[in-house]
Amino acid sequence: MPAEPWYEQGLRFECTRCGNCCTGPSGTVLVAPEELAALAERLELARHEFRASYTRTLPSGAISLRERERADGRENAAETCPGIGTGPLYSAAAIEECVTDDGTLGTKPDLD
Repeated sequence: MPAEPWYEQGLRFECTRCGNCCTGPSGTVLVAPEELAALAERLELARHEFRASYTRTLPSGAISLRERERADGRENAAETCPGIGTGPLYSAAAIEECVTDDGTLGTKPDLD
């Protein structure tokens, strides 16, 4: 039986528009086609394998590297985000829907 996610009881969040999430260390890292090819070659992967594993398509159609969350990511984010722990309570199902639908659904990027 799979373990319950750490957010099983839901999470409270309300954006305060402080700007910390867009001016902090994480963000979008755009990748040009020639960079994709070089990175895939370096990892000895086919370009479509690299795209599937290490990138995401933005709503604009641009390609960004995926970010890897740190083990202490939520606690670290809570230090700089005044919206964490405030506002409406989002259920685990609502959280999973947000994670699944990152704004790239419905796009069919050219993987080769």
